[in-house]
Amino acid sequence: AVNDATDKMMELEIEMLTARRHEKDFLARLDLKYAKALDAEIEKARATAKKVAATPTAAGFKAEFDGFLTELAAYETAARDMVARQQAIGLTPDDGIQGKMRKSARSMEEQTVEANQDILTVGVLQLRRHEKDFQLRDDRRYIDSFMKQADAMVPAIDRSSLEQARKASLKDLLTAYRADFQAL
Repeated sequence: AVNDATDKMMELEIEMLTARRHEKDFLARLDLKYAKALDAEIEKARATAKKVAATPTAAGFKAEFDGFLTELAAYETAARDMVARQQAIGLTPDDGIQGKMRKSARSMEEQTVEANQDILTVGVLQLRRHEKDFQLRDDRRYIDSFMKQADAMVPAIDRSSLEQARKASLKDLLTAYRADFQAL
């Protein structure tokens, strides 16, 4: 019975390490197959822990196993939240919030280039630079820089020689870009 419990405890340890590996694989590759594998491994670990807890050898450790199962449930919730947040951000550059931001920024850039509005094009490119710097460095100052640049874009659009419809379109795109950036 002791050997069986020991074997199950080793199995549980391997399952938890495997779960962590799937978590890291998901974060590195942003592929949902790793999120599904993580869910499956957590479920295996839960079943193994319950089997070990039911052995006579583990009878004196009920509180510890209950605590482990509670922590495992919290880990499962955190893992699912992480996956959901990443899906909202986007698993590829073209989906989720990232995709919406990219589309707005590209449309703004295309419109300003097409209209030969160099000052506005430079402003859009500066917004993109702040966005990329924030994504790479996760530093709050790039959010502030982005917001200041976005604020400066509105009067620059108003002062431009563009027709009113184009100005309104650029402002709408800027509003969407800014909202998506803040959601990121």
